[in-house]
Amino acid sequence: MRYKVCAAVCALAFSVFFIPVANASSIESKMITTAPGISLDTSLYLPEKLPAAAILIAHGFGGTKDSVAEDAKYFVDKGFVVLTWTARGFGKSTGLIEMNTISAEVADSKALISELARNKSVVQDKSGDPRVAIMGGSYGGANALLTASTDKRVDAVVADITWSSLEEALFPQSAAGITESGPFKKIWAGTFFSAVTLQSAYLGECGSLALSFCGAYQSAVLAGGLSDAQRALLASVSPINYAQLMTAPTLLSQGQADSLFPLSESYKTAQFIKKSNPSTPLAMIWHGAGHDGGNSQTDYLRKEYSHWFEKYLNKKKITFPAFQFTKSNGSISLQDTTVIPKVFTSPKLPFESKAEQIQLITPVAAIAFPIGGIPSAISSLPGIGAASGIAASVISTFAGFSPAFLPGQSGLLESAPLTEPLSIVGPSSVRLRITSTQPDATLFLSLVKKSPSGVI
Repeated sequence: MRYKVCAAVCALAFSVFFIPVANASSIESKMITTAPGISLDTSLYLPEKLPAAAILIAHGFGGTKDSVAEDAKYFVDKGFVVLTWTARGFGKSTGLIEMNTISAEVADSKALISELARNKSVVQDKSGDPRVAIMGGSYGGANALLTASTDKRVDAVVADITWSSLEEALFPQSAAGITESGPFKKIWAGTFFSAVTLQSAYLGECGSLALSFCGAYQSAVLAGGLSDAQRALLASVSPINYAQLMTAPTLLSQGQADSLFPLSESYKTAQFIKKSNPSTPLAMIWHGAGHDGGNSQTDYLRKEYSHWFEKYLNKKKITFPAFQFTKSNGSISLQDTTVIPKVFTSPKLPFESKAEQIQLITPVAAIAFPIGGIPSAISSLPGIGAASGIAASVISTFAGFSPAFLPGQSGLLESAPLTEPLSIVGPSSVRLRITSTQPDATLFLSLVKKSPSGVI
């Protein structure tokens, strides 16, 4: 009944109205039908000078086109046509959420590109092929990568804080090829599940989430793992499995404050693109923010994204570094005592650089198995990294240890004291021999710094 009502309403919703914005001529808002029963709520931002190259901006999970309105205004002020939309299953758009399935959300993005191909305000490279880029963060970032991988009309792509393999991101043990039950990011998954069920509770337990993905979530919660079919489902929406098709200039950015999609996600995607298509222009930024908050660098990122689009859409001669990363524990502002992040650049991506070895001098670390296998030691709380950091510092001050390294549940394998400053960029690895009195054991490892006074 929902789709029949919406279809009737949407048939009358193609009227266009204009809202003036600063330094831009207009915004056109309308419903666009991308497939039978699917209508998307869209906004087209037009700059003063036309025709111009276009940018599609996809929003994050649980958001709408309004979530990226400030980004749209920024890029339209830079002279680009910008098209934003509310993904299917959210806001006023119809349909069910299918987590960026190629035949669903990605097909919608392709339909929007075709819409731009019919728009005289957009520069056309040839008939049916507009000059267009696509960008997005998190859920929208995966959409950007999957769309660019499967639609050769995309001329540039920017993806921020998104996943490479959705299975490995949510089930970390999958990275080692382990298919048995194990760690599962339940809090993050539950947060997103609650968002879609709350806004569409009248549709039932799964809300606006497609039954296939709803079933995978339920199975993971109850069984702690996935079936082969559910594993294949997550693989079908994982950019890493389409990266060999990527030929559009690709800028991957990832946040350092992110327990959901950490830096390793962009690292794996970049590594695979480079191996599959060495000629594809590729760059990466590791900034100070992320799903856990961190240090926002919105102005810096928008500027870098704009340079990327200027370079590959407007064909300007701009030198863009292969790799940029932010050091967040730098100088302190004398005005408001906030940390002033410092950005470093490199002509090489992390996996193209030489790795250094540091010898460990602690031979053994003994760890006790917590009752129930649920450790009370934590390193971050999803979504509130800043708050957990404050709590950690307080506990460390008064109790003499960090909640991430509780005595008996953790052990330290230490190197010799460093004789000079060392910045570690990129993934680290350690070779261990593990023995256990139990047939099954799950370990979490992290790289930390220990001060001469013993503070971690």
